[in-house]
Amino acid sequence: MDKIDSNSIKILTFLYDADSKTVREIMNKFQLHAESRRDYIYALLEYFVDEGYLGIITDQNRYVLRHNVRSYVHECALNNRETILPTYSVYLLPAGRAIVESSRRNKWYFLAPLAISIISAAISVGSLLYQVFDNAPILVELISR
Repeated sequence: MDKIDSNSIKILTFLYDADSKTVREIMNKFQLHAESRRDYIYALLEYFVDEGYLGIITDQNRYVLRHNVRSYVHECALNNRETILPTYSVYLLPAGRAIVESSRRNKWYFLAPLAISIISAAISVGSLLYQVFDNAPILVELISR
């Protein structure tokens, strides 16, 4: 599995929680309406399809997957069409789901010990403050034999 940046993980996570989303919904969610940002999301989605993380459904109900993405891009270039349009649907494939699940699992591997450490530190500080500011006399028993 390749390393993917956090912005890409956010996009994959957004798709993970739904069956499919349109490219427009992704652009709205992540505010990618400027021309350069639109080109970025198109290139990113093409990369994800090429890597087998996503599938795209065109307006003509054509499925673009890893095995036919090259012929689809070539066909679009010959016909002078955009390869991805805002109305196309995008859905996550098992390889993309694995990336999201791995990312979530890695967060838990970090957050669980951190939470336990914070709770332990709070208990220790609380006990220390209780001992320091407790005005009751300390009872000490001496046992002599």
